[in-house]
Amino acid sequence: MQSKIKKFLVGVTLLSIIIQSTGANFFVSPKAFAEDEVSPVPTVVQDSPVLTEAPTASPTSSDITPIPAQDSTVATPEVLVMPKEEVSQPPSDISEDAISPTPATVDNLSPPSAIENSPESAVSAQLAPAVWQTADDGKATTINNVVLGQTYSAPQNDKVKITFTKLPDPSDKLIVSEVKLSSEQQEELSAVSDTAYEFTSPMADGTFAYNLTLPVPANVNKDEVVVKSAESTEDLGNAQTLGEPKEVATDTITIKGLTHFTVFVLVNDVNGDNAVDATDDIANGVLVAIDDTWAEQNNADANKGGGDELHVRSKTDENKRTFVKFDTSAIPAGSEITKATLRLFMFDAPPSSRDYEARLVVEGWDEDTLAWNSQPADTGAATDTTSTGTSNNVWRQWDVTGDVQAFVNDELANYGWAIRDSAEDSGTAKLGKFRSSDQGNELRRPQLIVDFAAPSDQPTDYKSPIAEEASGGNGLENNPEGAFDDGGSVASHTNNAAGESHIFYNYNPFEIPDGSTIRGIEVRTDWRLDATGGENSLDVELSWNGGDDWTGAKSDITETNKEHVASLGGAADTWDREWTADEFTNENFRVRATMNSTNAGRDFFLDWIPVRVYYTADTTPPVSTIDSPEEGSFWNIPIEISGSSTDEPATTVDYVNFYYRTSGEEENPWIEIPDSQQNNDPFEWSFNWTPDTEGTFDIKAEATDMAGNTENSPVVEYVTYDVSAPLVSTPSASPDPTNHPPQILADAVDAISNIVSAIFSVDDPDFIFAKPLEALDGFFDSLAETLFGPEFTNGMDYPGEGEHTLYVGAFDAAGNFGSNSAPFTVDTTAPTLESAETQDTNGNGKIDAIKLTFSENIDDSRLDPGNPDGWDVDDPYSGEAIGTGEGENDNILLLTFSEGESFDTGATPTVTYTPSGGGDLDPRSTHDAVGNELEDGEWSTSDGAPPLIPVADPAAGDYFSDQSVTLTSNDDGGTGLEGIYYTTDGSTPDNSSTPYTDPIAIGVDTTLKAIAYDNAGNPSDVLTAEYGIAPVISDETSGSVTDTSVTITWITDDPATSRVLYDSVSHPSLGGAPNYGYANSTDEEDADPKVTSHSVDISGLTSGTTYFYRTVSHGSPEAVGDEKSVTTTSPATTSGGGGGDGQSDGLGCGSKDCSGNVVGVPQVLGALISPLATGFAPEVLGETTPEAQLSPVPTQGVLGEEKNAPEEKPLITINKGFGWKKMTATALVIIFAIFLFWFLRRRHKKEGL
Repeated sequence: MQSKIKKFLVGVTLLSIIIQSTGANFFVSPKAFAEDEVSPVPTVVQDSPVLTEAPTASPTSSDITPIPAQDSTVATPEVLVMPKEEVSQPPSDISEDAISPTPATVDNLSPPSAIENSPESAVSAQLAPAVWQTADDGKATTINNVVLGQTYSAPQNDKVKITFTKLPDPSDKLIVSEVKLSSEQQEELSAVSDTAYEFTSPMADGTFAYNLTLPVPANVNKDEVVVKSAESTEDLGNAQTLGEPKEVATDTITIKGLTHFTVFVLVNDVNGDNAVDATDDIANGVLVAIDDTWAEQNNADANKGGGDELHVRSKTDENKRTFVKFDTSAIPAGSEITKATLRLFMFDAPPSSRDYEARLVVEGWDEDTLAWNSQPADTGAATDTTSTGTSNNVWRQWDVTGDVQAFVNDELANYGWAIRDSAEDSGTAKLGKFRSSDQGNELRRPQLIVDFAAPSDQPTDYKSPIAEEASGGNGLENNPEGAFDDGGSVASHTNNAAGESHIFYNYNPFEIPDGSTIRGIEVRTDWRLDATGGENSLDVELSWNGGDDWTGAKSDITETNKEHVASLGGAADTWDREWTADEFTNENFRVRATMNSTNAGRDFFLDWIPVRVYYTADTTPPVSTIDSPEEGSFWNIPIEISGSSTDEPATTVDYVNFYYRTSGEEENPWIEIPDSQQNNDPFEWSFNWTPDTEGTFDIKAEATDMAGNTENSPVVEYVTYDVSAPLVSTPSASPDPTNHPPQILADAVDAISNIVSAIFSVDDPDFIFAKPLEALDGFFDSLAETLFGPEFTNGMDYPGEGEHTLYVGAFDAAGNFGSNSAPFTVDTTAPTLESAETQDTNGNGKIDAIKLTFSENIDDSRLDPGNPDGWDVDDPYSGEAIGTGEGENDNILLLTFSEGESFDTGATPTVTYTPSGGGDLDPRSTHDAVGNELEDGEWSTSDGAPPLIPVADPAAGDYFSDQSVTLTSNDDGGTGLEGIYYTTDGSTPDNSSTPYTDPIAIGVDTTLKAIAYDNAGNPSDVLTAEYGIAPVISDETSGSVTDTSVTITWITDDPATSRVLYDSVSHPSLGGAPNYGYANSTDEEDADPKVTSHSVDISGLTSGTTYFYRTVSHGSPEAVGDEKSVTTTSPATTSGGGGGDGQSDGLGCGSKDCSGNVVGVPQVLGALISPLATGFAPEVLGETTPEAQLSPVPTQGVLGEEKNAPEEKPLITINKGFGWKKMTATALVIIFAIFLFWFLRRRHKKEGL
């Protein structure tokens, strides 16, 4: 059986391993399956047969038989073909025409091997018949009429292709021939190869249109290639660049939209985008080199001058450099060089493009002596650098404008330039060759093309027309737009009739400043004839009013069939009239070219007819004069700006603008005054400007004339616009009140304009009767001034008695006025004595002063303290001295004197005053604040002496028992005592408080306050007496006694604090405070609020020990109770708290429960087995869980009594939940019980045996 089980387990294990290893095949997502599904076996889909042109057996054979299709034995390649439903369909928005196949190319030059090796060789195809037949002279003619949309490859070169986009009906045959160029023709044309192609056909020009593709040689820069055409091979020298759109591919160039047949040749664009043709004269001069040569490093002493070549090479130790120099002395000194270009004709380019530098030479040299070892120094840096490319027969050029300008300005000596490779010492030779000044063709010699403006001339650029119309016959009836640009297609006039002409206009724009003086007009004509013979001329006229009127004609009678440049007019030729700038606008200016010939068949060709104008610009700006505002002026109304602007010549001012800026800093920006432009003649202007904000500004006028010259006019500075009044502070009059003209003070402040004057008036808000004020510093010269009117002499018309209003105003420099006001009082009335009260200042019952109260404040500064100062008290009092009252300059004075011999608080002596007679300036007198002196007089006094302060018996203090307090006072010699009044709550008493009649009982801490009044109503000072009464302690007990603590309780008759003194030694007699001899004291409790029932816990005692204690309470004085004792209990009699037994078995109390009861075995077993009925979750050993907790031990009360004992809980509490975990645990317990039962039974049997 065990063997079977083992086998079964092995089988299950193997099955598991197999399942795990193959699981991916059984569980595959649909998406993965869709992405990885295997395509069906591909099917080869064959297209329809492709027609391929068959090669001809003989170039001249007219019997051409197609080659039969060959059987294919080539194995079919494996081709992955998408399932039919997955084949891409064209988008629905693309028409069928857009996806139609490209027209087939007919080509009879492909060899059979090309057919056999083509990808279509596996497909059976019917080959197309030949389309060309070639004559002995090499010309090839199509066998059949050409077909629309068919591409024909020339038999001479299959990259020469022609596709017709338009054909007549019927069409005709096409003839193509290859033309070989001589080396002279190749160089003259800058042809990229020695081959040109000529196409002819019986079809009439204009009835057809086609696209032509020509091959571009591999060594040519395709971006510099253009196509030229000529009417015949004999006319190649006059070949013109085609203007039709072109497309440049890797090795071909395609011209689209051609409408006539001719000879086509592929040439280098020798001029580039910014260059000029050899015959161009767009500059003032084309200078030819006066010296040129080259030097060779590996032949260092050899001179190379005199040859027709110039070399530049980069190779280690074999470098070559070219040197070239031009005479620029013909350029007038002071001329502005607008463009200077150094050009060399490269007839043999290096095998790979190189960068050639033009460096300015700084030493003299001669072409007949220069060698490598004697070459001149250069600046060490390139003036300009150009790339050579790899094309032959092209011009290469360098911008040397700055150098030539320096020559003309005499800033640099003219020693020409050195041309060198920018990276010399190459590992392999990199050689480029140019034509020198000794070249037989002067058009290929080195050139320095300079465009400049002489100091007296200001030419425009050449301007080309963009509009034309025939005039007088057909004019230039063929392609007249060809005369709009230099190069490209040309305008032509054939079958000439004498006097036919053509008008050109919209030379847009000339940009001649208004007011300029026109010095000359130059019309350039680039033209030629088809042939010489007869008398021929090209006549040019100019119109200044749209063709209504014309100047006299200027003619060029040069007869040549080579294009040449004729300049009619010039820098100093105005064509016999005076011109203005506005006559060169598109509306006015016209050029008429008339073709005259005595040969009726003569043809004229016009390539370009630009115009430029020489003028002297008006450089003198207008002049403006500003009459208003004046510099430094102030305005509180809109600023008037007036003046005039003039110009030379007269009345050429165009407009005047006006500007302002904030004054003070020149870098502040100028801002145009809105809506201020003046543009009406005569320019005498006047307007008002209201600035947006106040401030100080600079103002200028800026006039501009018709030529655009703008003046820099004088600036009117520091013009202030200020509409805000000065701010005047509240004025003051001093003294106030016053009995004479007071001093006046006020501050005036302005933000922008200086304060220039000030005035004041009294009770006069309109300042009708104003008087002037001064500046305190004597000058009105700032934005802030203190305004001042001196006392006594300020000119005030002194007003009458009473309150008045002082008005003060100030003017700023802009005329703004600000003011403010304040009241002041005129007082000419002397003060009067209102009352005189006797005083007992030291409270001893004897009067010693009289309090004098006046009708107004008294000026204390005029008193003579310590002296009578005119005051006297009748007998028996003497020693009078005047003094100030309760405050400074108030209405009270205190007249002191010597005390009498007896109590006299009720006495009322007479007081008198005698004026000093010293006038206002005598200080030893009684005056009011204004200076009015008290008049003499005699006054009776009133009782103002208070009774004596009450006396308390017993006096204030702390007492251990209740007290009975009596109050006494007296007013001997006075009006008599009216009564005593008191309070016991701490408030201040008066005669409305409790009247004293009987002794006052005080049994608690009390604040007693008392006051006495005499019959005159004078109050005494207030008596304040603090009484402290100790509380009475009773009912002292001890309770809650434990082995280490006890609680002491007691009561007091009054609220008091709580404290206990205790010691293990008795203290029958009290020692000193605060512990009165006891070793220990509790903290004082119940201080706020105090209590009458007291309880204090004492802890930290020693068990079984007798302690002696006293209770302590206090309100103010402290009460100490009698000594008492208490004995702490022993540990055996003390109920303690629960606690574990120190074990970690989770039972806490060992074999006893926490109440001390013995726990039996059945109880333990019951605790263990009970989960079988209720279920429990097995927990990790040692973890505390909410499902099984030990209950706490019951708490015993003090001295053996239970106190707040918690509800008893079972020894183990069980969570009553039941789940699969608990079922598993239950099963394990049952298994363990069975095992235990078996084990015990077996052991029992053994023991029984």
